[in-house]
Amino acid sequence: MEAFKRNTTINVLCGLIILILAASVCLPVYRFSVAFGYGLSAGFEEDGNRNEEEISIPVNVVFEPTLKSYAAPSDSIEVSGKERYPMLLTQGVVMAPSDRMPVGAYAVSLMCSLCAIGITFALIIAFIRFIVSVNRGQIFDSTNVVRLARIGWMLIAAGLLEVCSGISQTFLVGAIGFVSDGYMLKASWLPPFSEMLLGLFALMLAAIWKRGLAMQKEQELTI
Repeated sequence: MEAFKRNTTINVLCGLIILILAASVCLPVYRFSVAFGYGLSAGFEEDGNRNEEEISIPVNVVFEPTLKSYAAPSDSIEVSGKERYPMLLTQGVVMAPSDRMPVGAYAVSLMCSLCAIGITFALIIAFIRFIVSVNRGQIFDSTNVVRLARIGWMLIAAGLLEVCSGISQTFLVGAIGFVSDGYMLKASWLPPFSEMLLGLFALMLAAIWKRGLAMQKEQELTI
């Protein structure tokens, strides 16, 4: 208990990190589940006996406005029930029929996302073990070096899986052939710079930690 009180600041910060990691997993899963459920419900609303080929599947896309859409927006939004202002879209969900969906690209994207979620859960567990070790006073220990390196590789692996999922989504959107007047439509994903940077930072800390332990052992042998 005394060790825990001494490390209150560290524990609070680590708790916030764990909450952010959990939110990064739970929120996308929740949004995907809701969107997928709405899509299936809408697909079966008009005809309960629809064939599987007619089911609509939500596809996240980014609307990149062109000069034409900036000059004369085709959409507008009502303000206070009195006026309508021109509006540009930036992101949306397209309900694409499943028979137009490249099954391979969709499956790869889904599997990569699920694997990234699994790695994130493993990352949370490894991080908790690291913090427990620090609270017990086992800070400069070879086990923590391994844990830090593992956390770094997990972050990099999760980032690479997100890249694979994004590439699959790009192929998916291109294969379906979305066309919109005034917009260029692209897959809704961004390179995971933060995950990759944090992974490299964790690997750097593990290397520094390992070097510090080696220097400590050399000094003990010298003494």
